Amino acid sequence: AAGEFEMALAQNDIAYYAYQGCCIAAFDGKPVKGIRALAALYPEVIHIVARQDAGIRTVADLKGKRVVVGDVGSGTEQNARQILEAYGLRFEDLGQAIRVSATQGIQLMQDKRADALFYTVGLGASAIQQLALTTPISLVAVDLAKVQAIAKKYPFYVGFNIPGGTYKGVDVTTPTVAVQAMLIASEKLSADTVYKFMKAVFGNQEAFKKIHPNLERFFSLQKAVK
Repeated sequence: AAGEFEMALAQNDIAYYAYQGCCIAAFDGKPVKGIRALAALYPEVIHIVARQDAGIRTVADLKGKRVVVGDVGSGTEQNARQILEAYGLRFEDLGQAIRVSATQGIQLMQDKRADALFYTVGLGASAIQQLALTTPISLVAVDLAKVQAIAKKYPFYVGFNIPGGTYKGVDVTTPTVAVQAMLIASEKLSADTVYKFMKAVFGNQEAFKKIHPNLERFFSLQKAVK
């Protein structure tokens, strides 16, 4: 909106809030109408990672715990707030709502200064893999039925299973929810520029998918236009 960037990667829910000028303080009454969607890329999965010794089995168990909820204004923070809401909890019900980046949050988990961490990120995120190498972790399941109860308010969540073995020490499949990573652009870019960009990026599917495992696993032109 400020004109500093011409393209960005954004969660589809956050892009919607921006365009509608709703739902989060940053956009309330300040719609960002100059954004345009180019493509949906891959699912961004809501991970709730807990230290194994923290006694957290369900989202309800987060009550009274020290929880990293994402940086101020981040997509992770919004997702954390909404997931907790689906379970009848607010940030005030946590022992401590820690607003830091995922990197800092993982450091806190390793130092036993945080019990759990929300992180909206592609499957197999290296930061979580690193944490799992040094700290016994578990993944907390999110019940889609619970989230569907608030889906009228937040229609972006889809069910998603994190396969067992994705992260060290977590051998069972964990049900959770996901949003989409999407590529957005400023409407100020010319159609010609956008076309050339899209042709260069998506013209060679094979090369494009090799950039990242999540593109390899999830990306297709059919899904990109949904």
